[in-house]
Amino acid sequence: MEKDNVEDNEWLKQTKYINHKDPAITTLAQSITSGIADDRAKAVAIHDWVRDNIQFGWTKHFWADSATDVLAAGKGFCNTKSTLFVALLRNVGIPARQHFVTIHCDSLHGLVKTGSEYVDHAYAEVYLDGKWLKTDSYVIDSKLFRNAQARLTTENRLIGYGTIQGGQNTWDGRTDSFAQFVNDGRVDYLTTRDYGVFEDVETFYKTAPETINGGRFTRAIICVLAMTGLINKKTESLRKS
Repeated sequence: MEKDNVEDNEWLKQTKYINHKDPAITTLAQSITSGIADDRAKAVAIHDWVRDNIQFGWTKHFWADSATDVLAAGKGFCNTKSTLFVALLRNVGIPARQHFVTIHCDSLHGLVKTGSEYVDHAYAEVYLDGKWLKTDSYVIDSKLFRNAQARLTTENRLIGYGTIQGGQNTWDGRTDSFAQFVNDGRVDYLTTRDYGVFEDVETFYKTAPETINGGRFTRAIICVLAMTGLINKKTESLRKS
């Protein structure tokens, strides 16, 4: 687990995956925050851009997409959308980092079968006004989120389709906000492990003990499904419903 160090810019530095100094990231970050002076408003604007301009889904690289890869693909899931979100925040001088936990596969009911009971999940922590705020409400794009919530209501399900009933995909930059990791006790089996914060997704999979998505078998399944287009088929169908 990485140390909680804001003063020496630990959470503003560039990494292999959080490559926020890349010109493409700089251009986008400046475009999103143009005319905005307040850090909170900048963070919310970046959140909303990532939420709706990067569709929820998977690529053939699974979690191994850098921020620029995610931007180019226009698609990502919790691990990779958090990579881009954190990169854009760091580009405009806002400390941000990735926090890793496990989440039950019921959260993906109706979208994809992973072959395991739990999967690794990443959410972002953003440093504003002297405190770390937690959020993954940028992960599910708005159209998919609305349809997923409606489907849960229709089926009288609490969890599935990438979200949980009552989850949020909006964020005010003042409080925690979750679309997926809604750990409020209603789903008592939602998570089994809190890995903590790491430098980036690669560091997490190289150093954290007993990760799930880092295994070759799981990664191979996701990569094959992504290359054939099957993994995103149900997600796209729900988005268009």
